[in-house]
Amino acid sequence: MTDSPYTQTREIPAMIGGQAIRVITKPGFSGWDTVSPTLDLLAEAIDPTALQVALFGCGHGALAVALARRTPLIKLTLCDPSMIALAMAARTLQASGLYGMTISTALSLLPDGAEKFDSVLIDLPQSRQLARRWLVEAHELLREGGTLLLAGPNELGVQSVIEDVAALFGSVALVTYRRKCRIVRATRAATQPTRPNWAQEPGIQPGSWHELELQLAGMPSRLASLPGVFGYEGLDAGTALLLSCIPDPHGLRVLDIGCGYGAIGIFVGLCGAAHVDLVDSNRLAVAAAHENLTRYTIPGEALASDVLDAVAGQRYDLILSNPPFHVGKTVSLDAAEIFVRQGQKLLTRGGRMVLVANRFIRHDRLLSAAFGNCETLADNGHYWVLMGKN
Repeated sequence: MTDSPYTQTREIPAMIGGQAIRVITKPGFSGWDTVSPTLDLLAEAIDPTALQVALFGCGHGALAVALARRTPLIKLTLCDPSMIALAMAARTLQASGLYGMTISTALSLLPDGAEKFDSVLIDLPQSRQLARRWLVEAHELLREGGTLLLAGPNELGVQSVIEDVAALFGSVALVTYRRKCRIVRATRAATQPTRPNWAQEPGIQPGSWHELELQLAGMPSRLASLPGVFGYEGLDAGTALLLSCIPDPHGLRVLDIGCGYGAIGIFVGLCGAAHVDLVDSNRLAVAAAHENLTRYTIPGEALASDVLDAVAGQRYDLILSNPPFHVGKTVSLDAAEIFVRQGQKLLTRGGRMVLVANRFIRHDRLLSAAFGNCETLADNGHYWVLMGKN
């Protein structure tokens, strides 16, 4: 499915640590078209003798190239919540002739990686809770004397996360402050300080789930979620409105696009859908959605997917979505447009697509263009639920 510029890769130039790097990237994850100054900070600050290194928030892979060129013996493990970012990191490494790096698709590097890393680098994510999860994992991955490097811009709240580093590691040192970004270093000591309470929270501690108590299909439901997943702490208002007016899914094949932890898919499964597939580009979301499908023995799959690639060729009677409209802090309707265009091709004759969106977002135009019709199912002034029919 390559019918939109949104699906196409492109090359952007980058300079990191004085090195010119070819970056292969595409839309679909935060920072896809930029080279953050935090990458320079991390490249400059890492100990050149560190050979076993994990990079959390690897993005399009530009930093990995800079590190591999500087230290040819380095063994890098790249991690990112976005499966699109991981795919682009692999492409960026290949463009520089670099192979053999580990690009991890695991939910966590633990327990196998415990105390095996010389250094862990974190490029600050937008979610403080996800940053905390990464900090806890980093602490367990580092050998005694191993170092954590955390870099982030002030606008993402890096100062608060620096306080979290100090609480977890016992101390933290500012390395430098430049271009409104800070980088700090912390060392895993032989004697561990008492862990802060937040480090024990479900979902923060690797191997655990954040548990949500929801009412779905008229019954109390307990769903798993993780930091870094949209609405991970509770059901958002837009999704709640969508659930209030979904057409009867009993006996239907249903697709949930941009599923998050799977509340929509679980709802229709509990209402008798014959089969429910859930797709998202966020691997943490897919892991939670898979856990929830398993808990409720709902037939279907949770799949990591760039747009709808993972379900190409499938057919559905009903497609549901609360599509994203932010990439980082930028408002973008590109993802929703491609969801609608590609989704319409997967629907059976008479099949329906139902979307919820903020009231100011004109998804009615997207549905009308794709289906030739658009019906408003609900409108509370803040959100509206729209339906197109094949």
